[in-house]
Amino acid sequence: MTPLLSKNFSGFVYFDLGGVVFGVKGAFGNLAKLANKSVEEIKEVFSKYDNSACKGLISPEELGKIYEKELSLSFGDTNFLSFWIGGYKPVPDMHKLIQNLIEQGTQI
Repeated sequence: MTPLLSKNFSGFVYFDLGGVVFGVKGAFGNLAKLANKSVEEIKEVFSKYDNSACKGLISPEELGKIYEKELSLSFGDTNFLSFWIGGYKPVPDMHKLIQNLIEQGTQI
């Protein structure tokens, strides 16, 4: 097997989970269905808060409340984070790449 990284590489590889290791289309679709909105409308609201959520400036609970308000919906007793992540689907090629990197001793 051909090494994926140079033998001089001494760091680690970081992967973004949502959209790289896991596809997020299902999460957008699930939220659109719950809110009775288009995926484009969901993405518009999502784009306003994604950066802050990724940086940890907004907790998943706070983000769920924002979505409830802006999209006029209710998650009820459903945990927003579980609901959102439930729509993530593995990206097989990325999982294969990660497995190859691990087999070569790369820290992930």
